[in-house]
Formats: sequence, structure tokens, C-alpha cells
Amino acid sequence: MTAKIAQLHPERPDVRLYEQIALSLKNEGVVVYPTDSSYALGCCAFASTAGRRIAQIRGENFQSQRLTLICPNLSKLSEYANYDKNTYRLLRQCTPGPYTFIMSISRSLPRRLADRRKHIGLRIPDDPVVQGILEHLEEPLLSATLIFPEDDAPCGDPSEFPKSLSRQVDWIIDAGVRSRGETTIIDCTGNTPHIVRQGLGSDPFASN
Repeated sequence: MTAKIAQLHPERPDVRLYEQIALSLKNEGVVVYPTDSSYALGCCAFASTAGRRIAQIRGENFQSQRLTLICPNLSKLSEYANYDKNTYRLLRQCTPGPYTFIMSISRSLPRRLADRRKHIGLRIPDDPVVQGILEHLEEPLLSATLIFPEDDAPCGDPSEFPKSLSRQVDWIIDAGVRSRGETTIIDCTGNTPHIVRQGLGSDPFASN
């Protein structure tokens, strides 16, 4: 298997390519795609085996892997997480953007993902390519940051992808150079949301 390469311009969407990528995702495909922080590995959240492929690429165990769902908007995000009004206001303030929210899972989360997990990461990236994928997929993406064992930062430049990657995934979406940054992680599982990792997203509590 050799990955197909898709060059997608953020402001000039190619509907045909988006449709092909979405079809691949619906059929257990794994893609490398850009976000508003760095590049990431993604599959359909409802795929039965693709999530394990992502864990294998990253050298992790699927059952212990930290999972992140990529959603197009708050309406879709609310289907998979439980949160209160204060957290909702925080979500409205920070999304879309380079934030990951750790939240308590809802019963709508697929059992395969919820198994032995109480919490999950959720994101709404501010990136037109991601939004295009989600629009055609009509489901969330299960996602993990693209970072290689020899690196200490995520990959943001497609020219730096190792050749071996093209044998491990179905599509590589080249949307140009992105940052090598990480998202700001906010834990929303307790009474008071708090930052557990400061990344590209500014501190939403700084002015409070």
C-alpha cells in the first residue's frame, strides 16, 4: 500500500478530493491531515480497526492511547461529552482554535472508544481543510498528533515526512507548512476547568 497524495488549498477546495478522502475514511482509512497546530493522524471515529492502526504508527497501545475527537462545531461535540454551563461558555470562547478539552464522555460515544475510559479529548480546529473533511465525512475524526519517535515536537512540514509514512497510511493531505506547535489542553473534568498544558492557544483565564 502506498498513500495517495492530496494537495488541498485552504481557500480553493477540491470537492472531488474531499469526497475521495471521506470515502476512504468510511472504509477504515487512515489519513495524515493538517490542523491549526500541526499535522495529525486521523480516522473515522466509528471505524472498527483504523484507530488501532494509528496507535501502531505512534508505537502505542490502543487501549491506553489518549484519544481526541475532532468535531466541526459545538453541536456535534455536545453529542460525545458531558459538561455544565460554565464549560459551555469556555468552549464558545475558545472554539474554533488550537485547544484540546479533556471532558467526561457521554453515552453516545462508541463503546469501542469508551471501553475503560471515563474521559476523552475534544477539539474544534480553526482550519478550513479539517472542516472540509468533516463536512464530507459527516462524522468526527479520531485523531492523534503526528510526531515521530526521534522528534521532540510535532511535524508541521510535509517535506519532512519519512518515506515509511506513505506505506502506513491511505492518504497524505499536503496543505503546506504548518506550525510545529501543540494545542493548549484544558481539563474540564472537575469543578473548575484548568490548563494542564500551555500551547498555541492563549490562556482563556488570564483576564478572569
